[in-house]
Amino acid sequence: MSTFGFIAIALAGIALVHSAATNTFHDRIKAAKAACIEKGGDAEEFKQLWKTHKIPETEAGKCFLGCIMKEMGVLVDGKFDIEKLNSDVPEKWSDDESREKAMKLNKDCVQASTEGKDDCDLATKFASCFVTESDKVGLKPPGHVESD
Repeated sequence: MSTFGFIAIALAGIALVHSAATNTFHDRIKAAKAACIEKGGDAEEFKQLWKTHKIPETEAGKCFLGCIMKEMGVLVDGKFDIEKLNSDVPEKWSDDESREKAMKLNKDCVQASTEGKDDCDLATKFASCFVTESDKVGLKPPGHVESD
């Protein structure tokens, strides 16, 4: 292989690793939020869910949540993708106990959210289940750090 060919392959590999490393959960949710706003959604209730775990109450807020879940690829054709939900868990929680709790809640809440009138309803049922059950099992929100 020529030196040029080796350098080209090495640079392509570095670019691939860099793009994968920068495609974090945070980056993906920001992109999903922007896409949903572009579609005419209102992010205000989503911000409250993210900050305070308050589940959206208006239809617009519920549908924005549904849009986010569809854009993130976790809600596809009216069904939750448990593998996709679980693929983000290691990035959102750093300890094994929290990761195990989150994956169990994903499974339980997907099972509890199989029927709804539309994606807005399904997304809200899942989020409500996850928030309620997280409190019950002591699962802290992603990125939560105990203060001294």
